[in-house]
Amino acid sequence: MSSIAHDIDHILLESDSAASSIRRLYELFKSQQRKVSLSFVCRRAGIPSKGYLSFVMAGKRRLNEKYWNSLCEVFKLNCEQEELLKLLLEIDFIACEEQRKNRNAKIHDL
Repeated sequence: MSSIAHDIDHILLESDSAASSIRRLYELFKSQQRKVSLSFVCRRAGIPSKGYLSFVMAGKRRLNEKYWNSLCEVFKLNCEQEELLKLLLEIDFIACEEQRKNRNAKIHDL
């Protein structure tokens, strides 16, 4: 496993929210590639506003489901990493505490 893949796994497994995982993935890719910026990620993922993405990373907004796949592509996540990020994103949309616990259990099982 490459070093970056290991770092991505660590970020996704240790994050307590989708916001923190997206922020940390962004920071990782920014440290690896100078061209990475909020504008770059937004353009690649089809996200209309870097302000919106900034709010998502700060936990002030939830990422619309239509951007989930493209954001996974931007961060070059493999299938397992994509599944983990999507589980974290799903938790943001779950209102019932019991369902949140079930999703968290799924994450820890991976």
